[in-house]
Amino acid sequence: MEKENKKEKLLVLGSSTGTAYIIRYARELGVYTVLTDSFDTDKSPCKLLADEYWMIDVQDYDVLEARCVKEGITGIMAASSEFCGDAALKLCTDLGLPHHASETSWFYARNKAEFIAKCKETGMDIPQEYIMSADDAGNSEAVMDKVIFPVIVKPVDSSGSRGISICENREELEKGISKALAVSASGRFLIEEYITGDDMAAIYYVNDGVPELHMLIETYFVELNGKSKMAFMPNQSSLYYSYLEKYGDKVKRLFEAMDVRNGEVILQYMHRNGTFYIYEMGHRTDGLGTWLGDKKANGISCLEQAVDYALGHPVAHHSQSEFDPEGKYSVHYILWTKPGTVCLKAGRDEIEAAEGIDVFADRYRPGESIKADGSFQQCAFMVSIGAQSLEGMMDSLKLVNEKLKLTDEDGNDMLIRYEDMEACRKAWGWMQRK
Repeated sequence: MEKENKKEKLLVLGSSTGTAYIIRYARELGVYTVLTDSFDTDKSPCKLLADEYWMIDVQDYDVLEARCVKEGITGIMAASSEFCGDAALKLCTDLGLPHHASETSWFYARNKAEFIAKCKETGMDIPQEYIMSADDAGNSEAVMDKVIFPVIVKPVDSSGSRGISICENREELEKGISKALAVSASGRFLIEEYITGDDMAAIYYVNDGVPELHMLIETYFVELNGKSKMAFMPNQSSLYYSYLEKYGDKVKRLFEAMDVRNGEVILQYMHRNGTFYIYEMGHRTDGLGTWLGDKKANGISCLEQAVDYALGHPVAHHSQSEFDPEGKYSVHYILWTKPGTVCLKAGRDEIEAAEGIDVFADRYRPGESIKADGSFQQCAFMVSIGAQSLEGMMDSLKLVNEKLKLTDEDGNDMLIRYEDMEACRKAWGWMQRK
């Protein structure tokens, strides 16, 4: 379809997890797609998927706004980048285009301290909080006297895991505060009780103020550089029904209090002894690609709903029963890598030829070096798997672990796989007993 025949034009800001899928879905709808950032196609390869790309930095707001008007852009969105999300909200507001977040809901998503305060106000279970201001940073003794260790310290306004530290004593807390302040634009940090338990995430799509709980995701870990890293995330938890019963109305009140009207929302929890302690919120396309598992399990994708909304298309409402997890087998699987220089990569084509398997992040090519920095730069692959049965899921996991390969110059295996197959079986075992 020629550019002039496409009346709808979607501008995607920046390349992040989900950008390629946004472009592909929009093009399936017959929408003309444009991607902009300041990088060339080597560093921003998603540009080659779009119908057109611009070399305009998302920070160059006035130029970008003028170009949107000139080119007749009808929808604007970012993927998982909160930085690009800031620009998307401003552009949509100024140009009168749909944006999933209100200024109020985006404020809470971008400000951890205010989010936790609103959670407390609306009756959510939260970790004990000690301080929410940097004013006490110069008076470390006053801070220390309030704290019962261990605690977690984080900047109030950073994204991902930047600037976050778990602190067991005063010396570590002083370092943690400095680390948090170093990445906080507002110069503010938050100290919370560090709760151990099961790390979980609730994935919602809010549709005209009505929350749809798509998935309650459990997280299993592997060791990377001596630390635990998320690796294996079944998209159906045995706690789904009890969570929905106990927290369904509370979450709805929380969303109303934050003016969350539309769009994907990720609520992160630490679960212990039946209580879900909430600690963070995302109000964007999630950066792990769980929407692929959503599509496999439920036939509905938060990412596709987000694109529809950005284009001003009607977004279908779904009853909560459509997301019941029983009999739905899907998982998000992250394969980390040891440091070194990649010599051989193999197996992707073979596993993607199997039904229900998608490799949607594939980071390294032969000749490239990997550092042991513990960040997502040490993530080699992200794989989404869907299956019709427990045995089908186990076979797919076995196939991925056996066939996907990354080796160094000495022929050593670089991949860190999740290999506790008994834990994998237990993740879905509750459905077998229904």
